[in-house]
Amino acid sequence: MSSGGFLTATWRLVGIEAPKFIWAAAAFLALLTFYFLIRLLWRVRRERRSLIHAAASVKKVKAQVSRSPGRGLPASIVEQSRQLFERHQSLASIWAALESVLVCRRNAEGQDEFWLSDTSEHALSEDAVLSGRINRSFYSAFPGIVTGLGLLFTFIAILIALLDVHEDLPLT
Repeated sequence: MSSGGFLTATWRLVGIEAPKFIWAAAAFLALLTFYFLIRLLWRVRRERRSLIHAAASVKKVKAQVSRSPGRGLPASIVEQSRQLFERHQSLASIWAALESVLVCRRNAEGQDEFWLSDTSEHALSEDAVLSGRINRSFYSAFPGIVTGLGLLFTFIAILIALLDVHEDLPLT
């Protein structure tokens, strides 16, 4: 290859000779991947700590409840749960989802008891817990994005390599 500009000048690294452009593109893709992996790891660890703390708090509230069959949760436990979920900023939306299916009924003694009208699976699903804090769809698509960029840079490198190809046709 000719020793011209950035696109055509070559470097030899680890026994491979390639245009500087390709080395720069490979370094960019490696650094981009490494950056997003570290960022995801940091966010997951931060959320994990928060969720472990919240789970311990929920277990403390649960230990206060001595439910018998056919009885709902007392209003005091529901209020403690609300405060617990709202104290953890990342869990406030989960409480809102739980509260939307919470039903209040009076028992025979005239006290309010609370029941869920639907399962808590929707409010406590992995998507509901992590939405807004970790963009799972982006991180799921990221390998495809890096692969696409790699293919794009590969085809650009092929086009650059073909710039110096000239075919001399005999004149008839």
